[in-house]
Amino acid sequence: MLTVCTSSTNAQLAQLGDLMVMLNATASSCGMDLALTQASDWATRYVGYELRRQVYEETVASYGTQRLTLDRVPILKVQRFFDSTSTGEATELCSSEFRVSDPDAGFLNRDQGFRWTAQERWELGKYVVPNSELHPWLVVYEAGYQVGETSSTDDKWATTTTMNTLPPTIERAVLLRAGEMYQGMEGVKSMKVGPLSVTYSSEGQDSPEGLLYPFLRVAVT
Repeated sequence: MLTVCTSSTNAQLAQLGDLMVMLNATASSCGMDLALTQASDWATRYVGYELRRQVYEETVASYGTQRLTLDRVPILKVQRFFDSTSTGEATELCSSEFRVSDPDAGFLNRDQGFRWTAQERWELGKYVVPNSELHPWLVVYEAGYQVGETSSTDDKWATTTTMNTLPPTIERAVLLRAGEMYQGMEGVKSMKVGPLSVTYSSEGQDSPEGLLYPFLRVAVT
């Protein structure tokens, strides 16, 4: 289970001024602002996870390895880590007992390992029930990208990140899609009238989808 503890107040993954420059516009409009918001939502849906910096509380299963996989990336900092969802009875792991081994993949590692949490049954002998892993590990952590710059160091965050950390590739993808949405030609590469001729762009490396492709996640246990 994943719960958002602290959410980002920034709804857009790119700057309105940059969109104006790309469109050669001398004045902004509510249409541009709406297109930028919608393009940001599209980018989040496309990659399959929230890109904006947020604090999460997540219960996680383990599979008898030295690694746990968190759902949101990139991991900025683990705030608290318990071996049970009942914090009144749980043991909290010290920061020296685990490490963020791969922030972009969402991996936490522990030399001692994490016990396999699958359930067992008896029927002519003991067997493991497929896909029955419990989620006993409770992790409170901050993940995602800081969008724009902020002077906020509020203690509701796990870190004091204030600089923009959003990859330029994501910003460019959002700007391209926002431009398409604003101009009402989403997916159109060229258009000719009389006789009508429309060419649709492919999802190549320079398309919004192509730019975001490296940020898609593959489920790994």
